[in-house]
Amino acid sequence: MAGKRKAFYSSEDVGRFKNVLTELPDITSQRLEKKHVLDELKSDIKALKETKGYDDKEILKFLNDAGFSDVTLRDIKDISSGKVRRSRPSGSGKSQARSDANSARSDTPSGQHQSDSSSQQV
Repeated sequence: MAGKRKAFYSSEDVGRFKNVLTELPDITSQRLEKKHVLDELKSDIKALKETKGYDDKEILKFLNDAGFSDVTLRDIKDISSGKVRRSRPSGSGKSQARSDANSARSDTPSGQHQSDSSSQQV
């Protein structure tokens, strides 16, 4: 099998590549994250609850039906109650909390779990 040939580019090629990149449109308004969308909808959600009588589950269903599929009932309830949720780093959650708890138990003398060390003491 023949090896891949190394490509060479001219200064004009570099200029053309730069032009292509600089002419690309700004798409930041088209790629909003969930938290940004919820911030935009916060006042509308509160108004639906407070002045129009909708409950959290109904609001969630309307948003899901409209295509906002990753919004949760917890998100709606937090907005309704005025809570601010802290964003967690990716990969954290229940499994992280369990590993933290396991680490705390293994910090006991001789690296034994607390339940093990208490049963072995005389």
